[in-house]
This record gives sequence, structure tokens and C-alpha cells, in this order.
Amino acid sequence: MSFPPPCAQGLTAGPFFSTPEQRLALARERFFGAGERPTGLVPEPVLASWGRCRGAGLDPARWPGMSQLSALRLDSARRQARALCQAAQGPLRELATALQASPAAIGLTDGHGVVLDTAGSAQPLSPQSAEVGLRAGAEWSESALGTNAVALALAQGSAGQVRRGEHFYEAWGACHDAAAPVLDVGGQVVGTVLLMTQAPAFGFDPVAVVSQYASAIENQLLRQQADVDALLEFQTSPDLLGTPLAALLGVDARGQILWLNGVARRLTGWEGGPLPTVQGLLGEAAGGPAAGGAVRPLCLPSGLTVWLRGSPRAAVPEAAPAPPEPELPGDEATQASLRLADASRALIDQTLSACGGNVSLAAKRLGISRGRIYRHLQAQDKTATVPATAERNPS
Repeated sequence: MSFPPPCAQGLTAGPFFSTPEQRLALARERFFGAGERPTGLVPEPVLASWGRCRGAGLDPARWPGMSQLSALRLDSARRQARALCQAAQGPLRELATALQASPAAIGLTDGHGVVLDTAGSAQPLSPQSAEVGLRAGAEWSESALGTNAVALALAQGSAGQVRRGEHFYEAWGACHDAAAPVLDVGGQVVGTVLLMTQAPAFGFDPVAVVSQYASAIENQLLRQQADVDALLEFQTSPDLLGTPLAALLGVDARGQILWLNGVARRLTGWEGGPLPTVQGLLGEAAGGPAAGGAVRPLCLPSGLTVWLRGSPRAAVPEAAPAPPEPELPGDEATQASLRLADASRALIDQTLSACGGNVSLAAKRLGISRGRIYRHLQAQDKTATVPATAERNPS
């Protein structure tokens, strides 16, 4: 005869549950043991994730282990998320400094849940669960890792935390993690900021922290991805302007909004659809696309008063034209051209030799196309000397 866990066994007789751990133990017993939905004992997003995992045939007691990308696939994922990684460099450095005395580990994932970069403490939870941890190349999607903060952030488009036994797999029952999504100019989730701890708890509000730094990354990403004529920022307090908590609008010269960040969506109540004009979103009193850098109060159509500041986007100075090459007499110019061609061919030969004949690696080191190297080899009649392991598909 089987018995429920001691924690759940002691709770079923009374209407009250003394600790969160006991409530969670009872929730798992009801969901995984009795097939009941323990509404009210765990957050609804967690219950929905448990249901999806179980519907996919996953077993909470049999975690298959961390799904880890190869170095080649991780490099490809980083290249595809280059804009996100560039936008995250500064905010992640600041976050690592803020948490340098904390046992929390920091991660940046792409829109598929692949960890692109990590910082902070990333040690395994225990010798019994040595594979459990946070490292680059690991996949935190729901299909790979079950219920976790990254999977919920990607599914819901909002920040959240998953505590200990709220994870689907029992192997993650000693872990806390929190994640917040990063959106692009189209409002699509392109990544998340993740915190994970091995301690009994974070000791601070992890959702607030990841939300702040995800907003900072998102703001930087928006500035990088869209060419705008002016930026508008607003908040309910002027002290919040210029911070990750400010609402941002990218506007063209006609006053048409090209993009807006998550804070702007929340403050204006914009629910999607075709982007409006500045006056259409903020009201007629908003004026033109740029307000000359002055901070002024503005009453939104909802009745909420915010502080608005507009500034034209700084023009990017054009690069100075390269000085003209000195003209050489005919014979000298011909000799210089021949010497340059000889040096170029010699450099390609040396690099190919150093790379063991690997055309792709040599092209990467030289910063040229593989086709350029193949044409060089064909001209020198050396194609047959390239090792069998070298790539032979020029592009």
C-alpha cells in the first residue's frame, strides 16, 4: 500500500498549510500523483507548463540531462543574435557588478532559450545533480528543461520566477530562477535575462532585477535596430527619464511612431496593431516628434500625467574620405602592383599552411571569402593539394 509524502500526508487532514514548501509538496502530490489540478497552490503559469510537459510525455522523475549545443552551433546562435549580444554587453557588466557578492548566476538567452553568455556563480547545485547549472550553450526551453523561468518568459512575454519544486523535473527541485524577456522593434521576444541561485532564496526580488536589466537591453536594442528621426521618453516622474524605467518612442520626421518599448506600452495601454502617430498615442498636446530636449508635463488620453522629453537623433558624422593614393609613373605603378599581388598570394599560401589546408578557417583569419582562396588555388594549380578535410564548397 502506497502513502503520500509525509508533508502532504500531514496536510490533507486540515484546511491550512503552514509553509510554502508544504503547499508545494501537496500541489505536486495532487498533480503528479492523483492527476488533480491543484488550483491556488502554485501559480497558474506553472500549472499550465506542468500540463504541457506532461502532455508531451515527459516524466518529472526522469530528467534526460542538460541539452548542450556544440561549440559550432553555439557560435552560430551567437552570430544570429549578434544585435542582442551587442546591446547586452553594457547592462550585463553592470548586473554582474551589482551581484558580485551574490551567489546568483547570470545568463543571457536567445529567443529559443539557448544560453548565449553567463556571468556570476554557475556551480552545480550538489554532487548528486552535477549537470544542473547555468552555462553557455545550454538550452532552457520547455521541451529541453521542463518548467523554468526562461520557458515561462518566452511563452508569456513577461517576467516571472520559478521556485524550487515548481520546476517540472525533480532534479531541479533545489533551484530558484527568474527571467525577463527582451523585445525587438516588432514586439517579438528575442531573448531573456536570467538569474539562477543555489542558495535557499535570492535574498532580493529577482523579478524586479531581471526586469530592469532586460529593459535596459531592450532600449539599447531598439536604438540599434531602427533608424529614427527623434526619440521621445516619458515617465510619471522626471527623475526616471534617462533610466531603463523610462518609456521610449522612436519617431520619424512626420511624427509617426516607428517603435515603442515595453514601458511605453504599459503606460499608454497600447495593445498592438498598426503603430499610431505621436498625437494618436499621447494626445494632441504631445506636439511634434521632438520637444527640443525640454522636460514638460503631459496628460495622456487616459488621464495619467507623465513627464515628456524629446530629442532629435544625433546625426552620425560621415567618415572622412580617404586621401588619394599618390600617382606613380607608369613603370613604377606596374611594379608596385606586381609586388602587391605577389605579397597577397604569399599571405594566402602562408595562412593556408598554418591552417592545415582548411579553406574556411584561412578565409576567416584573412577576412576574405572562401571563393577568393579557391580562385587563388586554381590559378596556382594547387587545388589537388588541399587536404580531404578542407571544405570544397566555395561561396
